[in-house]
Amino acid sequence: MEGYLNDQNLVESKILQNTIQEVFEEFLDMTMQCIRTFGKNHSSSLNIIQKIKWIRYKKTLQRSFERIGELTKDVDREANQALQARVVQVLEPETQNTARAFQKISMIPFIKNPAFSGRGEYLRGIHEQISVKAVQDSGEQQSLVLYGLAGIGKTQVALQYVHLYKHEHDACFWVTCDNRVKISKDIAEMARLLGFGDQDRDHNSAVVKEWMSNTDQSWLLVLDNVESLDDVQEIWPSCNRGSILVSTQDSGTRLREDIKHSIEILSMKDTDGISMVETVFKKHEKSISTRAAQRILKETGGLPFSIRQLCSYICANELDPNTFLDDYNKGYGSVDSWDEAMLPSYQRTLSNFLDLTFKKLSTDDIRLVAQFSFLDPDMVQPRLLYNPSEKNELNVSMRNLHRYSLVSRTTESTTVTYNIHRVVKRHLLSHLDNAQLGEAIDCLTRKLRAELPRQTPWEDEVNNKKWIHSDLIPHIAAINKEFNKVSVLTKSPEIFAQNLLHGAFDLWIKGLFEEGRELIESAMTLLSNHTFSQLLSAEIISFKGTLDADSGNIDEAHACFDKALTIQKTRLEELKGIREPTFIDEIYLANSYNNLAGICHAKGNYAEAKVNNGVSIFLKEKWRDAQRNEGRSLSHLLCLSYQNQANTLAHERFYDEATEMFEKALQEGQDEVSAARQGLTYHNYGCMKLEQNLIEEACALLNSACLKREESLDSHPDTAASQHMLAACYQKRTQGVKMDNLKLAK
Repeated sequence: MEGYLNDQNLVESKILQNTIQEVFEEFLDMTMQCIRTFGKNHSSSLNIIQKIKWIRYKKTLQRSFERIGELTKDVDREANQALQARVVQVLEPETQNTARAFQKISMIPFIKNPAFSGRGEYLRGIHEQISVKAVQDSGEQQSLVLYGLAGIGKTQVALQYVHLYKHEHDACFWVTCDNRVKISKDIAEMARLLGFGDQDRDHNSAVVKEWMSNTDQSWLLVLDNVESLDDVQEIWPSCNRGSILVSTQDSGTRLREDIKHSIEILSMKDTDGISMVETVFKKHEKSISTRAAQRILKETGGLPFSIRQLCSYICANELDPNTFLDDYNKGYGSVDSWDEAMLPSYQRTLSNFLDLTFKKLSTDDIRLVAQFSFLDPDMVQPRLLYNPSEKNELNVSMRNLHRYSLVSRTTESTTVTYNIHRVVKRHLLSHLDNAQLGEAIDCLTRKLRAELPRQTPWEDEVNNKKWIHSDLIPHIAAINKEFNKVSVLTKSPEIFAQNLLHGAFDLWIKGLFEEGRELIESAMTLLSNHTFSQLLSAEIISFKGTLDADSGNIDEAHACFDKALTIQKTRLEELKGIREPTFIDEIYLANSYNNLAGICHAKGNYAEAKVNNGVSIFLKEKWRDAQRNEGRSLSHLLCLSYQNQANTLAHERFYDEATEMFEKALQEGQDEVSAARQGLTYHNYGCMKLEQNLIEEACALLNSACLKREESLDSHPDTAASQHMLAACYQKRTQGVKMDNLKLAK
């Protein structure tokens, strides 16, 4: 162990550091237990008290020895992996390129649980069915589902398995599947780690699925908390390779054709359960007799979640286990008849233990845990829970929630996040009153608003390669979902709607149209029940129009854009009675004209589209030079308006006028417009030239479109469209297809 710590080639491994730390923590716990048992004297003989303690704690100490042995093996394994990685780094350049052809990928969001104990039969069963050897021996993909009740330990078994056997696989991926937003976020991370970049969901899913289907590397895919396998079919590869581990509460999942093996996770029995009780007590620096541990195991029905809750409660309140259990049975009645198939008994067991804990929480503790009830249960950032000025005060409450095992803390490098069990989250939502829930909603609403930027109308378009607020969007979606379930009012409906609008926009950027629609529909409901500012009202209605247009609901989109324009025009007229409108006011109006022009074009009403585009261009050109002098550029907005007008003119075959507009768009965007927008301009301009049969000009423009789109979008369907049109140009020019472009397009 000391040699590993002194080896600079190994000590840089974060995983190895954490594993060694686990060994020292276990050894320290065992040492303290020895001191408590035998005292500090060095006598060779034991007195009667020490002998009694030895009999009482002998099994606990034996298990500590066994765990240290297991952890030491983990250290050796991690050290070997770290050493191999270091060897790859120092290879000669010729060998280095080959060795680095594929570097191991480990996408596991949670560290190994130091309090995990037992479950050996499940871990062995999983390994027998989906190990690399099982895949090789069968020549087929191996999939296994872990199913069972909430709180039974499915996720923890899967996590323990991954950490034990990740070294056998070239790539390990973990996807949390309880909603599509998180699935999309994790798929994007898979695509990024595999070197494909991050585009929209369809692209990310396609490249990830293709990689798993065709790679020679061994891979393990964990799909945790699956509600329906249909939600992950887009990345489920149809091939004879790879290992897939699924966890779900739905027992019917095991009957799916995709699933080859299944294991039902049941409550903990005997040795495993007692070991978990002792582990929780040891974490609180306390000990427990085997008899008391057996009573706790019996009282909780062996539910891992309930064991942790009850043990944490006893330790946090410095209670004697046997005395507490006697009193508990008098107050709540025993649950000795608990049965896996008896759902009411199961729910009562969980509810009883959580009720006990909540009675011990202070007002500040309740205020903090209420916020967790609305957030996504995984990876909660501290900045969402308290401001820097509140940190010291709320840290006390956070420690209390941690002591009672209501929340857990995860540390990756320097990043700290918190998780709350879904069982606790559901219990909170059903037991907190409306005043407590309302206060939590308002607090989270304000904090999210402070985190999300205020985009101005002259800012550059969002870079489609990057999900700007990927860590916050799952929380916005979760808040909206829970808010719609409970009968609670918010004191800040306008700010809440702003957050929903922002979340919907980010989801739309990532191709999650239905999820974005859910948020914008909630914002529309708030808008119908409250009076918002005209500006926000227009933005919400306009973005609903965007989603309608993308879904093919052209008439509904037209109505939204028309209404948004009316609101902006009314707002501007009212402003004129108070003050002179600023350029920001008129740019918002110009954008509304732009949106309406686009939908008129889509409906074939080119005359109205030209009028609306013309007004938009007039307003933007009016402010262009003045704003440039102040350091603000309207180039990307003008580029869009010129291009839209050019497209409309081209559809009416006014090619000379369209050419003038396309040239203006390119001139406006030479230095300041994003490559993606320039690529779109070149593409549309090239398509018009191809329609005119001006092949050489079309080839040059479409070639520029390909270069710009490859620069900004990489392997994206838009890039493929430009490659395909370029191939068509070559076909017309030479009476033969240039296959390189068709291959790239494919």
